[in-house]
Amino acid sequence: ATVHVIHAWSCDFASLVAALSDCDSAGSDYFWLDVLAETLSAEEPTPRPVDFWTERLGEDIAATGRAVVVLAPWNGPLVLKRAWCLLELFAADRRGAELHVAMPPGEVDDFDAALCSDLKGISTDL
Repeated sequence: ATVHVIHAWSCDFASLVAALSDCDSAGSDYFWLDVLAETLSAEEPTPRPVDFWTERLGEDIAATGRAVVVLAPWNGPLVLKRAWCLLELFAADRRGAELHVAMPPGEVDDFDAALCSDLKGISTDL
């Protein structure tokens, strides 16, 4: 993988793919999605300790050197309300990863409209 993706699992998968497609205009990136690679459920047969996850997460992000956070919906991003996603953002910062923001196309349009009509309101939405 060349980019670690920080996203809320509850977001629509088609929207996630659309957001990632828009941020990879050259078509050369390989995205690491934890939803496809890791079992994070507390119900797994042998839950792993928190230290395992924090170390593993840091290693995964350091290996790519880049992370993209998918904001959806833009005016109340679920990714900023999930503890695991906040841990990923923290790990990306601590490991010095390049951080990018992506939004599904419809969210970009809504965000652009808000930029033009309600700049002050954006700060309260985020």
